[in-house]
Amino acid sequence: MRRGFTLIELLIVIAIIAILALIAVPNFLEAQTRAKVARTLADMRSVATALETYMMDKGEYPPDYDSGQFGVAISGDEYLTWVQLTTPIAYMTFMPVDEFNPGSRGTGSGYKKTPYYEYWGVFDNDRGRRMRQIGIMYFMNGVGPDTDNDNLAAFPVDYINRAYSPTNGTVSNGDIGWSNMGQCPDGFRV
Repeated sequence: MRRGFTLIELLIVIAIIAILALIAVPNFLEAQTRAKVARTLADMRSVATALETYMMDKGEYPPDYDSGQFGVAISGDEYLTWVQLTTPIAYMTFMPVDEFNPGSRGTGSGYKKTPYYEYWGVFDNDRGRRMRQIGIMYFMNGVGPDTDNDNLAAFPVDYINRAYSPTNGTVSNGDIGWSNMGQCPDGFRV
């Protein structure tokens, strides 16, 4: 007499495997997002250390070349700003890219949008004076898991409700920010 599985038994096993997969896949994807957030924060901390070393050597933080104040860069291109940390003195051996930036992953040419963190230096203007009043001398911004730069238009006047918080879910809106005062998890208002 031959023994085997009935069709019902096979369908039950397949259903159980499908349920387990439905539970495991979202958790795996969420773990990937949490890992990218942790890497972004670690990279920003490394860049902040390089910025502080630059400040100790030069007496000021690097200028923000894509601000238009120097007339040499296209808006949105941070390559010329960040290259100051790698050349001619290597405060960092390479500049990390924003893990969530959907843009180009190239090395940058200075004339195209690059995948680096957005940087704001403090200038002698209204925004710069407001930043200095609360002690901010520079600010870095990563787009966060939603891959949308929520802060470009508003920073630093109103960073509240635009900062990424994992308590809202790993794919919630908001950007990951870092200033000379450390991580900006809850945002701030100038």
